Parts: sequence; C-alpha cells; structure tokens
Amino acid sequence: MKKTVHIIPVGDTKTTLIEGMRQYPFHKIVLVLGNTTGPGEKKAEVVAAEIRSEFGKVAEIEEIHVELDDIYTAAITIAEKIRAEEKQGNTVMVNASGSLRTIGISCYLACAVTGAKLYVALPAYEEGMLTGIRQVLNVPPAPLKDAGREELSILKYLNEHGTLDSVDTLIRGLRRLEKTAPEFQKERARMSYHIKKLREKGFIKTGKNGKNLKISLTPLGRLIAVSKS
Repeated sequence: MKKTVHIIPVGDTKTTLIEGMRQYPFHKIVLVLGNTTGPGEKKAEVVAAEIRSEFGKVAEIEEIHVELDDIYTAAITIAEKIRAEEKQGNTVMVNASGSLRTIGISCYLACAVTGAKLYVALPAYEEGMLTGIRQVLNVPPAPLKDAGREELSILKYLNEHGTLDSVDTLIRGLRRLEKTAPEFQKERARMSYHIKKLREKGFIKTGKNGKNLKISLTPLGRLIAVSKS
C-alpha cells in the first residue's frame, strides 16, 4: 500500500511538529535526530520518545541521524531517505516546523533537489504560552541549478569512485575508452567542456595534479548525485 511518509527533524517541543503533521494523511514518521549528545539533543530525544509513545500504534516510526553542524551532509542524508521512500512508491513530506535552523536549511536543500513537499507549522501563542498552531505553510523550494544527463553521469561516477586524478581516468572509467582509441581526443574535449560547466555550477572542484586535472565533488555536487540516484 502506498504510504504518506513525514520526515520530521525533532526539536525541543512537539506541539508544532505534531499539529502540523495532523493536517495531512500520515502512515509513517521518520524522526530526524542529531548524532551528538549535547543538552539540546537530549531534549530532542525526550520529544522523540513522546512522539513514539503517542503515535507508535497508528504509524510506523523510524529514526535517522544527521550531522547537526554540517548542512550539506545532513541534506544528503535527508535526500537519500526521501529517495529511498519514493522508490517504494511512497509520498514524502518534510516537516521543518521545529528543527534547528541549520537542519531547516538542510531540509530546504533536500526538498529543492528531490521535489519533496516541505511544510512549516506556525505556532500560536496565548499570553506567552504555546497553545497550538495558527497556520501551516507549504514552502516551495526554488530549484537548484540542475545537471544535464551527461553532467549527471559524471557526478554519479565521482560519487561512486571519489576523487579522480585526471580527465583521462574519468574517460576510461565512464566511457570505457583507452587513449589509443581513435575517438579519445574528441571525447576528451567534450568531457573538459562538461567539467568546466559543472565547476561553474559549483558541483565539482578541480586542482592541478602535475600536468593533469584532479577532479572531485563538492558537497553540493554530492547532494545532486544522491538526489538523482
């Protein structure tokens, strides 16, 4: 059965998280927690336990852990989870109502590259006390610069194989061509063009490796590669 999955970064209060989620169907909840053990994360663990206790009998509940201080690494983890759920035929929504600002940015980036729905519940207060929510906003992330089909194949190859020591190494691995092949130099010119474009978009970085060009993904490039896998 197709499920509606809510990915919820957990903060130190659950009211906006839960009341926002209740505005939509839900069958599965993925709680996003940090992989640290600081005071703030202890509060989040308490809220996560309360959510599991309240909803464990009516929804499947799962946890993933992210790097709280690394926006791109957290975005990659969230994007990977979005894609994994979508591959199972599920609809994914991301609830950024109660997360840290850094994780809120990570959620925005993950939704921008995957197209998942991002929403935020705005809290309601009475005499300074949190009483519920006053509105749920659907946040349409602006799409990031995308990669074309051939550019994406380069990003995916780099994501799988890590930093490469030259353009020739990339051609041999990705195109299965040796330098002795008649079409190698033509392919080299074409590959150099794509590398230049990917560098301009901020998806890869390059550096000198003797006479060769060392090529590696940036965090944004890895995010794009993961989101399209």
